[in-house]
Amino acid sequence: LSIERVSGGNTNALFKVEKVAGGITNQLYKVNMPSEKVLVRIFGAAGMIDRDQENATYAALAAKGYAPPYYGRFSNGRIEGWLDMRTMETHEMGNYATQIAEKLAKIHANFVLDTEEVPSLWNQLNSWMKQALAVVFQDNLEESLLNELQLESILSDLKSLQDSFNHEDYKTAFCHNDLLAANILVSSDETDIQLIDFEYGGQNYIAFDIANHFNEYAGGTDNGIPNYDWYPTFEKQQNFIRAYLKASLDVDPTEKDVNKLHEEVEAFVLVNHLYWGLWAVNQAYTEGCSEFNYLLYAKHRIFQYLKLKP
Repeated sequence: LSIERVSGGNTNALFKVEKVAGGITNQLYKVNMPSEKVLVRIFGAAGMIDRDQENATYAALAAKGYAPPYYGRFSNGRIEGWLDMRTMETHEMGNYATQIAEKLAKIHANFVLDTEEVPSLWNQLNSWMKQALAVVFQDNLEESLLNELQLESILSDLKSLQDSFNHEDYKTAFCHNDLLAANILVSSDETDIQLIDFEYGGQNYIAFDIANHFNEYAGGTDNGIPNYDWYPTFEKQQNFIRAYLKASLDVDPTEKDVNKLHEEVEAFVLVNHLYWGLWAVNQAYTEGCSEFNYLLYAKHRIFQYLKLKP
């Protein structure tokens, strides 16, 4: 929504409200004031995100210049700086791959959380699995679709998946964890980008963050149906990883370095499908599917996990 001040009212300030697109999890409001514009974010995903921790992280990111300005929080939302930039489209991500890789690398290399050292991935996955297994839909069609996802059988996969990763071999850092096109803004002259919406951010494996971004090439957050024909080719993945490592190391990486990180990224692609599939099941239960078909999205992400599972 866009909120613009209108004339009238001696005691109160009056505002005109218009809708602004964007945000699956949250409701977003643009407020035009005489001196500046701000974004008012009304939190969604109740119970899915620790908002105290997320808000503290956002404030720290803003202070370091990695996120738009932070102006304060209220009980169920936050006030942020408004950026006069447009939202990137899914089909454009490949055009900005080098810039995205560089931005992500700089955050991984330079932003450090004081309060979190252990990767959040496995605790988050186990928590979301526990929530999803407890979900019961009153609607018969929704319950039938939930049963198709075979969550009980996937539960046994979680421990073996976690055990298959030697944690010491995988580099960790503060990760965005949700770098889809809708969380990237493009400047009006098309020369600069800004990463936004760090609400799922936290200490994690950098290879997971990159794998997540590659999976987002398939889209699906508009209609619930990812198109995996859009997944980046091997060459495009290598180019992204090469640009990422160059920005991280400040020197051209060796092919050995590129291939090593690429292998790690490919290992996390499977986990990432499960991550967002479970998230979508829980969102369907807490938020409903009237505005976005979370269950349809869950089906596609978990079916892709089952398809790629060894």
